[in-house]
Amino acid sequence: MGIYHPPVNEHETVVSTALHVVAATHYSRADDPHEDAAYEYSVEQLALAARALAEAVDRKPADEQPIGWTKGREIEQDAIHKHFGLSYANYLVIPRTLLQSMPQEWQHQFVALLKVLEEAFAHVPQADVYDVTAGTENLLRDMTESQLYAACVEVTGDDEMGHGPNTAYRRLSDGEELDGDSYGFMPGEDPVPHYNRGRTRIEPRLGGGE
Repeated sequence: MGIYHPPVNEHETVVSTALHVVAATHYSRADDPHEDAAYEYSVEQLALAARALAEAVDRKPADEQPIGWTKGREIEQDAIHKHFGLSYANYLVIPRTLLQSMPQEWQHQFVALLKVLEEAFAHVPQADVYDVTAGTENLLRDMTESQLYAACVEVTGDDEMGHGPNTAYRRLSDGEELDGDSYGFMPGEDPVPHYNRGRTRIEPRLGGGE
């Protein structure tokens, strides 16, 4: 365990705002019409400063945090892998319109994490751009001929009722042989509206409400 050195700026802000609370509590003038407002403001600023300090300490390596800092709130291991579950997805796509519709505090935290991520993996070669296409997917065995065509999948060996024991599927883009339990992707219209230069907003339903 290393020696804990508090984040300087956040630590000093907590001390400064705490002194303002003390001043507003014990040294205010009885005839000051703004006494209550000054106290409430100082308490709010102290709460914000304390949260900023806690977040700054959270960002420090575990061996530079105070002893017992994470006790009782252990970090979940492999959280990203668990989030993806059995989707087999290699990427996470989030519509920009939804991101800019988040509460401002969420946006601030999200962008801060993105910056940390980008800096941490700046040394890793990555593609210049990605081509993201909205659409739907379905089991090949359940798709119609037109849907299979849209999914660029060639089908042979169908019986009179469609999919049968001799049905074979082949993806035209790479020639991979598939079976009826494979999924086919059909391009479609994106139901999420365009971000429109930051203007589009969709009201979030916080707390999971319908």
